Amino acid sequence: MKARGIANAIIGIWFVIAPWLLGFSYDAGATSSSIVFGTLQVIMSFWGVSY
Repeated sequence: MKARGIANAIIGIWFVIAPWLLGFSYDAGATSSSIVFGTLQVIMSFWGVSY
């Protein structure tokens, strides 16, 4: 279960940095939604690992 939470956190971190690595940071809507959902993914994955 802990490995799954860590993998989910890595996916969330990818969502946060993806707009700059993939080159779509010029699109404000896509960038902001990627950052918001990536941050939520990281928070929820760490919350799931802690219980």
